[in-house]
Amino acid sequence: MRHGLSEGLLALKVREERGTVTVRPEVVVEVAFNNVQDSPQYASGMALRFARIVGLRPDKPAAEADTLQTMHGLGAKHADPEATESKAD
Repeated sequence: MRHGLSEGLLALKVREERGTVTVRPEVVVEVAFNNVQDSPQYASGMALRFARIVGLRPDKPAAEADTLQTMHGLGAKHADPEATESKAD
């Protein structure tokens, strides 16, 4: 992660616990990942595989960021191939 990005996010930190950093919801970050999987280790019940922060989204207010509900939907589509449309159709 770029040094400046790390500093900016750490300035918003309110808590750090067992490898999880919680920040104030004041900035939107763009996160790339390979897929979503179930995970009992996290309170959300899911984990992003190979997640990485791509950058900040200053054009997007925090209220417009994707939610856990959106992420659960992505996880359901990943777990059930029938839930996604086939490009062959």
